[in-house]
Amino acid sequence: MGFQGRDSKTVNTRFIILFLIMCGLFFSAAGLWGQQTWDGIGGVADTWNDEDNWTPATIPGPGVTATIPLDVAFVDDPPANLASVVITGNSTVSFPGALSMTGTFDLTGMTGGSVTVSGNLTAQALSVPGVGTAFDISLNGGGTITNNVNFN
Repeated sequence: MGFQGRDSKTVNTRFIILFLIMCGLFFSAAGLWGQQTWDGIGGVADTWNDEDNWTPATIPGPGVTATIPLDVAFVDDPPANLASVVITGNSTVSFPGALSMTGTFDLTGMTGGSVTVSGNLTAQALSVPGVGTAFDISLNGGGTITNNVNFN
């Protein structure tokens, strides 16, 4: 057999360690930890679908939360079924078409600025800052909020 001279406990331990390392590399490379942050510094300007505009450098897709802390007027549509979209700071952010997520469109971290969605907005919830924070939100294509609108 191929494992002569080694006990099965050593072989099993090495296999498990190698398996865990490979899983960690796969999930981190694929961006499947669930969080991507827009930095807009490495790719084609204002392009969602350019991995160099995100940290870590993968394009947020279905099941991923995208955080946008900076001004950006996207020139392409994000993919459908993002987990959530979080916009923070005094940001001016616009989406040229539809914006679809299975979770929350979270604007509670905004300190000013504006958000424009030119297509249909689909989300489970919309969370916005409470009293004392001024910002604009425009939903030009209509929208569907399935559960709650939260004022924090």
